[in-house]
Amino acid sequence: MEFNGYYAVQSSKQLSAKQILSGYHSLWKIEEFFRIMKHTIEVRPVYHWTEKRIKGHLVLSFLSFLFMRVLETALNKDVSTERIKGALRSITLTGFNINGKEYYLKNKMDKVGKSLFKALKVNEPANVTAKEEFRI
Repeated sequence: MEFNGYYAVQSSKQLSAKQILSGYHSLWKIEEFFRIMKHTIEVRPVYHWTEKRIKGHLVLSFLSFLFMRVLETALNKDVSTERIKGALRSITLTGFNINGKEYYLKNKMDKVGKSLFKALKVNEPANVTAKEEFRI
């Protein structure tokens, strides 16, 4: 009963107690990473059999997480990852034709979507843009 409320931490490496506790106290960062990957970015188990596809899946998942962190930092962490995800979904274009020429109409986006463009120092697309004006 005298150890109730205490945690025992064991390490397989030769580390000082201070180093072990520091690593344990930063465990929340790893847990947050997995929470964001699972819930916000919606990474789910994907069954790949070749090493190339497994590595590709891991790289894309990590890049998604990194991109979300860059966006959070650009917005000074004032906006949740869920809100950023919704804002990214609101940034859309609708294609249409006039006399055989293709154009894109910028759809209405929310405030966070507009602030993403500002924070990343990227110009918003014009309200109407001819297809040939887009650089792909």
